Amino acid sequence: MSTKLSTKNIAVTTGGGTPKLLQPGNQVIKINSVTLDKFTFREGGLHVLLNVEGPDLGSDFEGFNIDKLDPAKSKYKGQIGRIKANSFGFADATVKDKSGKEIVFSRDTEMLKFLVNLCNDLGISDWLDKQHEKHDTVVELYEQFNVDKPFANKWIRACIGGKEYTNGQGYTNYDLFIPKSTSKAVAMELDSVPEVQSRLIKYSENTHIVRKSKPTPVAKFGDTAKPVAKKNTDFDL
Repeated sequence: MSTKLSTKNIAVTTGGGTPKLLQPGNQVIKINSVTLDKFTFREGGLHVLLNVEGPDLGSDFEGFNIDKLDPAKSKYKGQIGRIKANSFGFADATVKDKSGKEIVFSRDTEMLKFLVNLCNDLGISDWLDKQHEKHDTVVELYEQFNVDKPFANKWIRACIGGKEYTNGQGYTNYDLFIPKSTSKAVAMELDSVPEVQSRLIKYSENTHIVRKSKPTPVAKFGDTAKPVAKKNTDFDL
């Protein structure tokens, strides 16, 4: 009997290691809905949430149920995710930059700016033009945006960042967000844009991942040094 190693007829399983949730990085996605959620750390603050789906990953991939209440229905064919419009939410606030100058942020103005940029990036600015003076509040405008869904079935290249957190099973997961665009690079663009014309932000783990804070060591008896509290830098410029 041969004792040589055989490389034939080996049963393998493919696709099992692909997470069902989207991960930080440069990804291709489509937006299924846009919703608002309360920003609990700021009175009256809101998060803009993009509920997105990635490309079809084939028959070996088993995604989440589309209808959680009816598992018999079809499953998502790609990864899904809920992405915040930015890393800190939208709220009325006054902050100081590094020089000490005060800068005033308006929740509604910043939410409008995001929507304008999103519509420009997706080539749907005509929808926004038609909403002129039709709504009393920015919340109503976003609700209409989700009803009309001018973003439907538009595939997008996106740079997605993430804040680390530990889920209920003890694993590291990510609270996803869209990095801020600049004059030279954008966080989202249509997938139909030729690669040579792409202005998409190149994902960098060092830049676009916010690491979870390490626990402060408990001082031993006799220690005199006090731990320094880490400043919340969400609004630091």
